[in-house]
Amino acid sequence: MSGSVEGVVEAELPRGLYTVRADDGRRFTASLPVERRHGIVKLIRGDRVRIEPSTSDAQRARIAAKL
Repeated sequence: MSGSVEGVVEAELPRGLYTVRADDGRRFTASLPVERRHGIVKLIRGDRVRIEPSTSDAQRARIAAKL
């Protein structure tokens, strides 16, 4: 999987992880990269985000931006 996907934060998990439901129906466990943790203060349920799916694990992703 390459490219970015838009979705909605469904839940906040322990250790800075989030459950994100993509617009196409897939569900990802996503994290904020270290460099983005300072720019994105807090994500809550219902926030729209752009994620980058992992190439090695189909259920993991990185949050690229808050929309």
